[in-house]
Amino acid sequence: MARHCQGGRVAAEHRRGDDGADRGDNGAQAFYSDDHGQSWQLGAVDATYADGLNANETTVVELEDGTLYFNTRDQHGSAAATRGEAWSRDGGETFQSGDSDWQAFRPVEGGLDLPVVQGALWRTDSGLVLLSGPDEKGPSGKGRSDLRIRWSDDEAASWHDGPLIHVGPAACSDLVGIAPGRIGVLYEAGPAGQKNAYQQIRFSIVEERDIRSAK
Repeated sequence: MARHCQGGRVAAEHRRGDDGADRGDNGAQAFYSDDHGQSWQLGAVDATYADGLNANETTVVELEDGTLYFNTRDQHGSAAATRGEAWSRDGGETFQSGDSDWQAFRPVEGGLDLPVVQGALWRTDSGLVLLSGPDEKGPSGKGRSDLRIRWSDDEAASWHDGPLIHVGPAACSDLVGIAPGRIGVLYEAGPAGQKNAYQQIRFSIVEERDIRSAK
């Protein structure tokens, strides 16, 4: 049985470089607090460096039953996906892949067509799980462009396309609740027709009632 968080859970990543250098194998980890942020502990560590999924720039959200759902960028691993996912049913102390072939993160199968890029998770007041990131099947084509919100109404088991927030170059993003039924999206972007996704930092507001009906 998962326990609900009594403080906070933070997803992070590391690289196994010589003498602390920022190079080498990619891995992910979780930090957790059970005293409302007064103290923090290192929890789950993904040290599966040779499994073909290079966890990097990981994000986390708490599901309805207290399970933590982690979604990560696959940094050019050999796995057939650009995203990986894992769960923690003990408050962030360990990762579970739900797949005997994977010890920590497993490839996300279908529904998430992001390029290799950071993405962000958020859970709305009504229980929708959201993920922001560029869309390789968007109107601008492959690569870091066309920032889109995806949504899941079955606890991240399956994903659906939501609204396009920006058409044109786009890269890293973050999500935040700013009022009941309203979600803020902060993201890197550039003007449509160009290729530079890092010219601007933009902020958009999405109404939760419009997410499911977006085309």
